[in-house]
Amino acid sequence: MAKGQNSGSTPVEDYVQTDEFSSNPVTLPTYHLESDPSYQLWLRFSPDGKWLSCWGYSGHPTDIWNTENRQKFSLPAEERQWRVAFSPGNERLAAGGPNFVSVFEWPSARLLRRIPWRQPHEDITEWRLEFTGPNELLRLNSRQLWLWNTDTGAELLSWEFGEDEYARNICTCGSDLIVFTTCPAQTQPEGWSDSMNRCLTAMNFRSKERTVVCGPPLCPWEIRFAHAVRRALVRTSDVMQPDKYELWDLEKRSCCGKVSEKLHDMLLSADARYVVARREGAFVVWDTRYDRLSRSIELGGAYAPIEFSPKHLVVAGIANFVDTPLDRTLFMDVHTGACLGETSGHPMQPAALFSPCGRWFASAMSELEHSMSWQPAPIGTVLLSDLEPILARATPIGGAPA
Repeated sequence: MAKGQNSGSTPVEDYVQTDEFSSNPVTLPTYHLESDPSYQLWLRFSPDGKWLSCWGYSGHPTDIWNTENRQKFSLPAEERQWRVAFSPGNERLAAGGPNFVSVFEWPSARLLRRIPWRQPHEDITEWRLEFTGPNELLRLNSRQLWLWNTDTGAELLSWEFGEDEYARNICTCGSDLIVFTTCPAQTQPEGWSDSMNRCLTAMNFRSKERTVVCGPPLCPWEIRFAHAVRRALVRTSDVMQPDKYELWDLEKRSCCGKVSEKLHDMLLSADARYVVARREGAFVVWDTRYDRLSRSIELGGAYAPIEFSPKHLVVAGIANFVDTPLDRTLFMDVHTGACLGETSGHPMQPAALFSPCGRWFASAMSELEHSMSWQPAPIGTVLLSDLEPILARATPIGGAPA
């Protein structure tokens, strides 16, 4: 598509804003939080952003920090803890392992109860543990779904995928909707490359009504979710056509936007309006509402976007320039094109996320991932950056002109 071309029916200005990387970013306060140098690390914030949890494959007790004073807590553990979830009001915390889930009062860390799994499951790659309400806990894996009442430990519902199915890319959207891709179970796990059998499915797990959002001949490969608005950016493949990048409304089960150019390392904003990506050394912003490239920022170096803020049109990415020996994390406002802040970061692409309030950004890399990098970096360290110095300049979600 030509520069500035609009494939939709809504008239838009025929230009693409091109910026040179000339901002003067603020150096953000960043704290090193020591954690176990696990094989792989996962991170999760509490809904209010006050607590940050970190856990990994190695089975060490889950570490939790107070983001304001960085005080560290470790949950007691009788077995490996593979997933952690906070309740919506931050009053409870659940930590799940291979045999049971422990429910704690929070922040006192008093154990309330242990709920044993009806069927222990060892595949932790497709594991989800989510609170769907103040006292409802949802557990998902590639074959099964359970919902419990954490006050009583009673099982509220259970559901199993078909014998010929294996679920991947599982995502929860609110208190009733889950989205996942499936392919025949006999092809798992080695045969996941058999992409022509994949389907993207949305299911209300309370009513157990499920609908195929898209499927053969368009088969979903890569998915980026905008949970709050229940939309997903899906890269689909067809053996007879080039890959497509389309925006799907998960409630209406219909296509509502697209990206007409091939981009790399794509991220979707929380309101599903913008896609950010890298392309030939530039940081580009695509407006899904009009299907057009709206901004291109020439960085003069490599930039890989890794996470979008849930509250602002700010994306974090790993940058490497020839004049600096170490990687940096840059925080770019996709609406204004400004680089608002920066901090020294992990090399390559770490596990990373923003807090739900948008103030904090955390990243972590495992011992294995560090060993693959040429740069010296603190193994087992979680980096926590405070974005408060730049939030007044950041464009809030919904703050950009239509």
